[in-house]
Amino acid sequence: MAKKKSTATQKAMTSSEPRITSLRQWAGVNVIEKYPNWNPLATAFGEANQADLQDNFLMVQNNLACTVSKSIETRDDDILIANAPAGTSFTGVACLQQDNLICAFTDGSIRVHVLGDDPGEWTRVPVTDPDGEPDSSKTWTEIGYYAETLICLSDEAECFIGALGTMTTEGISSYPLIEDPDKAPTMTNKGELKDGDVSRIQVCYVYTNVFGSTLISPVATKFVSASPVEWSAAQYMQVSGTAPTGKSITGVDIYFTMDDSTEFAFAGHVTMTDGGKWSYNWLGALADTSQWTNVSLEVPTENTTKGVNARHMTHIDGRLYFWGGDQEYRLWIGGNPGNELSVARGVGGAFVDIEPGTGTSVECVLKHKTYSASSIITVLCGNPNTEQVKRFNLLETNVTVTNELSSKGYMTEEVSNVVGCNSRWGAGVFEDGLYAVNRYGLALTTHAMEYNNQLRVGWVSDQIKPIFTDRLGKRLNNARLVYVDGIIHLVLGEEDSDWLDPVIFCYDIGAKAWWTYTYGTGRQQPTEKILHVMAIDSQEFDEGCGIITPSRFTLIPTTGPKLHTAPNFGDVYIETGELAVRQPPNETTWLEQLEFDFDYFVGEIEIKVTGVDYYGRRFEVTKQVSYGDMVTNLQVWLRVGMLVRTYHLSIKGPARFRLYQILQKTYSQSAKVNLVYGLDAYSEVRNHYDEVGLDHHDIDSYNNLYHALVP
Repeated sequence: MAKKKSTATQKAMTSSEPRITSLRQWAGVNVIEKYPNWNPLATAFGEANQADLQDNFLMVQNNLACTVSKSIETRDDDILIANAPAGTSFTGVACLQQDNLICAFTDGSIRVHVLGDDPGEWTRVPVTDPDGEPDSSKTWTEIGYYAETLICLSDEAECFIGALGTMTTEGISSYPLIEDPDKAPTMTNKGELKDGDVSRIQVCYVYTNVFGSTLISPVATKFVSASPVEWSAAQYMQVSGTAPTGKSITGVDIYFTMDDSTEFAFAGHVTMTDGGKWSYNWLGALADTSQWTNVSLEVPTENTTKGVNARHMTHIDGRLYFWGGDQEYRLWIGGNPGNELSVARGVGGAFVDIEPGTGTSVECVLKHKTYSASSIITVLCGNPNTEQVKRFNLLETNVTVTNELSSKGYMTEEVSNVVGCNSRWGAGVFEDGLYAVNRYGLALTTHAMEYNNQLRVGWVSDQIKPIFTDRLGKRLNNARLVYVDGIIHLVLGEEDSDWLDPVIFCYDIGAKAWWTYTYGTGRQQPTEKILHVMAIDSQEFDEGCGIITPSRFTLIPTTGPKLHTAPNFGDVYIETGELAVRQPPNETTWLEQLEFDFDYFVGEIEIKVTGVDYYGRRFEVTKQVSYGDMVTNLQVWLRVGMLVRTYHLSIKGPARFRLYQILQKTYSQSAKVNLVYGLDAYSEVRNHYDEVGLDHHDIDSYNNLYHALVP
């Protein structure tokens, strides 16, 4: 008669039942596993960061992507769009205007390639410099456009513009610098206004052109019989002068102070065609002069008639913003419609300084939300001195400065509990909020609509946090971030001669999954650093993520049908970290078999299981899977059948497939169970007919070896 099973025996039976672990919910990528036959135990990085990875942490790389349902699916290979012209290379500065790809090159040229044309076909954009400097001396920092105007900025803070329709024939050009005025304005009493000792008036002016204004002229002073507060159409002052012709002068801005006020305020603007005589009838000023200094109404601090001192630009809701010049803390705001390129006060332009003297530098400007969910221009800043990042909102204020004029001013306020960035291209507003990259990873700022509305920051890169904190913290000043078809693509944009140069980090916002793509691996072209990524959106061409390297411009396609035909690309790679039934791996595991479930499959792959067995020996089991025609609902089994401490999986080979599940059938070996019968955890073993087996019998104790071996 069999003895009654004890509680310990019941626990032993339960703990040793077959366990099925599903790797269905992919959580992230392992970016260091970027080459075949990688041994996670062979590197210090692997020992520190691989052994304790979750069992749903996979590396997905090269012609692979995660679907919304968390499956892994192959995609079409890269499409070559254009090669760099002979003797020169891409610099990474580019923009897409309709089907025109406009790029800068190391020889100082700007060229246009039409999507779909021969990859080697480029048309050079003529560059006219009033100073006579050749193209080869220029390094372009930004290429963009607004309305029908192509705008190009250089590292010398020069601005070149041209018409988009004629950019390949007439090209782009800058404007000559307009000298500061050297004569004070003429002030003439009008109506009942007389000379007197009631009020002291000071007036100066600047010349303006399509880009900005000069510095102020000498100041004219006059004492009159009535304060400007009392002026009207019956008594006022006429301010006049003469501007030189042939200098592309488009207007004059007039500034004034009155009585004891020490700050100049904007009085008015005179529009001109190309210089000549000008006059302005000034009808008076606001009495409360203390409001003049609430916003930036001050006179220009530099001559901007050759273009603002900036290296970057963007346009938001019909207004242009410029930054990145020698005064890294300054943000320039373009003028009203019709004068978007000008920062002159008279046409609505302005500038605002953000914490000058502290090392704060403006890095990125975009549109986001305030605490009350209102749209606002937000400025993301970095600080090379402290490595801290901040964010500021740009506030607009209308201030009445004269009896007939209300001027728009700007000021900033810091946004608390959020982060900035250190890169011009390192931030963007996509789907669920504002994403910004800095040395701690990729941050997401969302707007939590609660009883106390607030902006909330979360780090979506926590799954790959060691990569940022340990490896990338010092290499993100030129990071590039672009959003294409629900996926954020992130590259470093700098060369460090290591394995991260050609890597693209991909984050699916909907699936909340990470994977990587290494440009050049397994292909004919050599591996190159990635200079820039940008969205390619064209109705006449494939859409996706554009990749710029020194020698070529390629496209990761996101549109078009997924062809269930033989792959047109090289090996794909899938690898896991070190796996075990329990984490950390504190006991050995009997790994019976693995099952790989595919929705469809065509091509060939090698599945490999590599690990360390019970005795500390390294083992390897492989299986080849090959189908010349597409098969659906494919299950592939790989038998291991041994005791292992840890193990990891890898899949490589040229194939198209959708892998939606990996199942691993394992048995756990406890420290107290299975000392005698190996994997048999029952105190007695029954055969298929529910009869007690011939080779096993009941025992009093698992530690009574004599009773176990000798009936």
